This record gives sequence, C-alpha cells and structure tokens, in this order.
Amino acid sequence: MNISYSELESKRFGMNIYRGQYDVFSINEIEHIVDNVDYDIIIVRYPTSTIYEHYRLNNLKKSKIIHADSLVYYSAPLQEINILPLRNNLIFETIGSANDSLLDHVVETIFSGYQNHYYANPCLSRSAIIEGYLEWAKSFTKTDDEGVTWLIKDGITLETVAFLACYFNKENSVCDLKLGGVMPSFSGKGIYADFVRYAQNYFKNRNIKTMITSTQLQNIAVQRAWQKHGFRFDKSYETYHIVNEELWNRIMNS
Repeated sequence: MNISYSELESKRFGMNIYRGQYDVFSINEIEHIVDNVDYDIIIVRYPTSTIYEHYRLNNLKKSKIIHADSLVYYSAPLQEINILPLRNNLIFETIGSANDSLLDHVVETIFSGYQNHYYANPCLSRSAIIEGYLEWAKSFTKTDDEGVTWLIKDGITLETVAFLACYFNKENSVCDLKLGGVMPSFSGKGIYADFVRYAQNYFKNRNIKTMITSTQLQNIAVQRAWQKHGFRFDKSYETYHIVNEELWNRIMNS
C-alpha cells in the first residue's frame, strides 16, 4: 500500500492525515483505503499521464475531492553540465539542529505569501501551513548523511539573503533541491541562480550524478531559471485531497 499515516502533518493540523504517491492509477486501492482507514484527509498524487481516469475519485463514498495542484519535476545530469560561476559575493552557512532557529524569520518571511497545495483545502489552518514550511526546512538539518541546509548571507553586509535545504542519497547518487527561497528585499539580484549553481557544484564535487527538483506548474519563472541551469522536464503529478465528508460538512457549516 502506497498510502501511509503522516505523523508530522497529523500533529501539525490536529487531524488524521494520510498521504502517498502512485506511479499508476488504481481506483480499487484508494477505495479500499477510504473504506478501511480512519482518516480526515488523504493527500495523494497520481501521474498526469493518467488524468483521464482521475474522475473516478469523485465516486468515492463519503468523501469530498479537491484537486489541489499540479506538480512538475525536473532533473539535471550534474557530471555533464557546465556550471557557471556565482555572480554575487555570498556566504553559505551550514545550519544544524543546534542553530536551526536562525531559519525561523527567514522561512516565515519568504513563504508568507506562497500558496502550496494545502491552501486549496479550506479545512486546513493557514497558520499551521506556514509552520509546516519551517518544520520541513529544519528536517534537513538533522543529519549530514541525507540532508544539508544553508543560510545564505551577503558577503559584504552579512545580511541574510536566502536559504536552501537539500536532500541527497549517496547510494542512488541523487540530490534534491527540496526547499529554498530569496528574501523579498533581495529578489531580482541573481541570488536564486547563485544558490542553484552553488548546490550543483557542491553535489557534483561529491560525485552525485543527478539533481532533481519540483514545483507547482504555475511557477513559470522558477522553471525558466532551472532550464538555464541544465534542468530538463522529467514528469508531473496531480495532487488530490480526499476529505472525509463529515469533516468537510462540519468545517463548511461552522
């Protein structure tokens, strides 16, 4: 079964939340889960290539279906691409669990106006969504074996200008640009491109072969930036929130 209980999200939102991702669409499997799991919300992703079957989700019993977003994935062959030098004088400070509080203001400021798939669901607390970004960013500071997070500063003024959190798997030789952004007051200065280049060099020098990343379909500017740095479109998924009908009616009628 590809669906599993999400302890972090359940605790954050005060609900029973399950989530999973499939490479094929099977209405029988999701029907079995809906009928046998005590859930409030199930967050599930299916390949866009199977979208002609997704209408079947509307037949699920005692459930409200929300199409929450379309997610696109890109990949870059690190050992083959030409990585350009950084344009700005930047300092990359590695963040660990001992000093991860440095991320608090930065992450909240950068993502205060960014709407992800959680915002499509009126049953979820908006303040808890912001807390989720911070929780996610800090999760990559816990170990040097699977994650790395950088706080990025201006090399002259020492002002914090951005952050970037990455996951990597040495065995599969893959790294993932998971979460990052530039402080609004420093946008338009090429800092986003610089931290992508920095991460590419960092992982290339550690013999990682492939870098992947993902974003929502409508984030055109970010996708154009990736394409300039050797990334190519790989695949896409549709995100759905399957909401328990009792929860939906309670929230909507309150």
